[in-house]
Amino acid sequence: MKRWAIAIVVALSFECCALSPVRLFQAKVPAPLAKGEEQVEAERGAADLIARELKAPLELVPVANKLSVSLGPPRKPFNLPTVAQNATAASNALEKGIMDMNRKLDLLNSRLAKYEGKEIEGTGFSILGPGITILVIGLIALGVIFPPVFTLLAFAYRRLKATASMVVEEIDQTAKSEEAKEVVKKIKDGLNAKMDKSHKQVIHALQKP
Repeated sequence: MKRWAIAIVVALSFECCALSPVRLFQAKVPAPLAKGEEQVEAERGAADLIARELKAPLELVPVANKLSVSLGPPRKPFNLPTVAQNATAASNALEKGIMDMNRKLDLLNSRLAKYEGKEIEGTGFSILGPGITILVIGLIALGVIFPPVFTLLAFAYRRLKATASMVVEEIDQTAKSEEAKEVVKKIKDGLNAKMDKSHKQVIHALQKP
């Protein structure tokens, strides 16, 4: 193979690795469901109200106090004129938080249902495919039955390794030549021109009503 042909292969390999594909409208993993600050504040206010107003039975008083301490003090405690008004305000605040949480839960479930069963990029790990696994097992069994096979495989491995090293060295030397650099430059200029044209076409298509 001529040096300039090898250089073209090297240049295309590097360019294909360097140019990352652009994804449009790619979906993302939904954010985890969490309580809003208003709901947390309503729970703190309600627990504080119960801890302040609960007088009986005595066995529940320490429970109410510890619940209030566990949730933390509210920024604005319920301090309306009567207990009934405070209870109504606390109940309304809690109901609003529950409704908001249910709305978020429905939205999350609808998004999860849309992508149910699809693979998540970047998770899991790769294993040998069934074909390669069977091939490896077969080679091991063949080596056990015919021990000379291991010697032949070791010899073939050394020859392939030496050949690959020579090919890599030849490609490296070819890529450094002036002829190869000129070919690489032409390919890069052509790719940049095509990418620029494609980008303008996409922008023009998106701007159409």
